[in-house]
Amino acid sequence: MCSKIRHASLMLGITTVLGCDPSAVPADAVPDAVGGKADTSAGEVVVLEEHDVSALNADLDPTLPTADVAFYLTEGGRIEWDSMVGGIERAREVFAEVGVQLRVVYAVELDVPEDWQKLDASLLSEPTSPPEQRESDLYAHLQEEAAVLTERNEAIFDALVAHFPEQRLELDPERVVHVLDLRSVPLSYYEHVDGEWVLDTVGTGGLSFPPYMHGDRIPMHLRGVITMSGPGPLAHELGHKLINVSHEGVGACPSFEAYGEDLMLYGSGSRIPSGHEGRWQAERLHLSPFLHTERDGVTVYNDEFVEGGHYADPIYGSYVIDPVCE
Repeated sequence: MCSKIRHASLMLGITTVLGCDPSAVPADAVPDAVGGKADTSAGEVVVLEEHDVSALNADLDPTLPTADVAFYLTEGGRIEWDSMVGGIERAREVFAEVGVQLRVVYAVELDVPEDWQKLDASLLSEPTSPPEQRESDLYAHLQEEAAVLTERNEAIFDALVAHFPEQRLELDPERVVHVLDLRSVPLSYYEHVDGEWVLDTVGTGGLSFPPYMHGDRIPMHLRGVITMSGPGPLAHELGHKLINVSHEGVGACPSFEAYGEDLMLYGSGSRIPSGHEGRWQAERLHLSPFLHTERDGVTVYNDEFVEGGHYADPIYGSYVIDPVCE
């Protein structure tokens, strides 16, 4: 997640190259209103161009762990395909360092209604635990907030991802990461102010709807959705989705604001660390249900989440830090 939050204690940066820099946020990042339903009737979305992505995958090794990624650029969005290709190449270098490939399976340019460029913030439940929990166990705090999509966001995502050619590609959209180029995607959060939890909203430059935040409260065919307003955050947002951790790294507990040399921290870092010191990030990545390998000509996916994908989901076994912040 990349954004800039008004309260100093809760700041998310907007990614510039591979990490996050909190110096800039789209001027129209926070929508004027939220809620309601999108008009997703037939004919609202027009396919302008489908890009040939075959050359991007020419050097892939099917026996290596691979994540499939699809791209949906929009008229009125902020991303040009040529710049996105550059972001893809940078992200590939990051994940290749730990033995994971990114395969581009689909890329399309879509004309969508202007009002779809401004999404709603997800709906949250007010926390009941003490505010200290957010510092000691951010993941439990986010589980308690139990984020869910609004009906409007779900309808927009449905209308865009509906263009994924699953039959032609013989791929299950539930196993694909879908990157949507949308200009304004807000993030809501609870801040503890004067003894009360106060709901606030801020704009983001990239939002990954990660399992540790949304769990099984997001439809399976949409669980791979990432929204972006620039190509730079791709590796970082893929990290949220595939490693399934927040902003954390070597010597840095998970938090809304943390800086360092790792991919999942603010800054220009690209390292995905391993072992206990690295909070098992590389090991968790290799267990992601989005990854597959080819064995004897058959595509085999990793095991599915057991409990919706929260931070300590049983698929991760011992690859969790307990307590979360040591």
